[in-house]
Amino acid sequence: MTFEERMKPALVNLTRDALDRGLYAYVEEFANFLKALDSGRWRQLPVDEQHFWLKRLADRLSGRDSLVDFMGYDHPALNECVAVVAAEEKALARIL
Repeated sequence: MTFEERMKPALVNLTRDALDRGLYAYVEEFANFLKALDSGRWRQLPVDEQHFWLKRLADRLSGRDSLVDFMGYDHPALNECVAVVAAEEKALARIL
C-alpha cells in the first residue's frame, strides 16, 4: 500500500472525530493535507517538502499542544495516523 492509501482513511476518521468534538483548528489543516493526498499533488512534491509537511503534521498530531492532548493516547485513528506518518518520515529520511 502507498502512503496515501494508508493515510487517507485514518486521517478522514480523525478529521471527522475532531469535527464532532469541535476541534475546528485541526480540521482545516487535515482537510488541506487530505486534498493534497487525494489530488495526487503529494507525489509531485520534492522529498524535502514532503518531509517538512510530515513533520508539521506529526507535531499537530502528537507534539506539544497537539491533538493528543484533546483525544488522548488511546484514540485509534490518531494512533494510526501517528504510526503512518512516522513510517513515512523514516522512509523519506533514508532518501534525504
